Amino acid sequence: YILILITPSIIMIKRSSGRIANPYKVLGVPHDANSTEIKLAYRKLALKYHPDRQSGKTDGERKIASDRFAEIGTAYSILGDPNKKRQFDHIYKYGGFDETDSQIDSQQNKQNEDPFSEQ
Repeated sequence: YILILITPSIIMIKRSSGRIANPYKVLGVPHDANSTEIKLAYRKLALKYHPDRQSGKTDGERKIASDRFAEIGTAYSILGDPNKKRQFDHIYKYGGFDETDSQIDSQQNKQNEDPFSEQ
């Protein structure tokens, strides 16, 4: 048996689909990204999906942006804090995170076109 304890200080990103999102994939950075790369990716995505920048969009597009903005903030709250990042990396390394969820999510993301993608 493997017992994995998740302390209250680590936050997991649970999507509405029930899947847990990988914060590295949410921010689009590799697992070996340094703090500067993580912060830069966060700022770029936060600006793109910030609710104040969604005027002129449909209600559905604003909802998508709002959800994505929250997910990005949660991902950064994990990866931007060295202790939480270390905890997540440990859980990820020892099997507490199911990589197949990320693969399924990435396949679904290809099917669901992002209305905010730069084409």
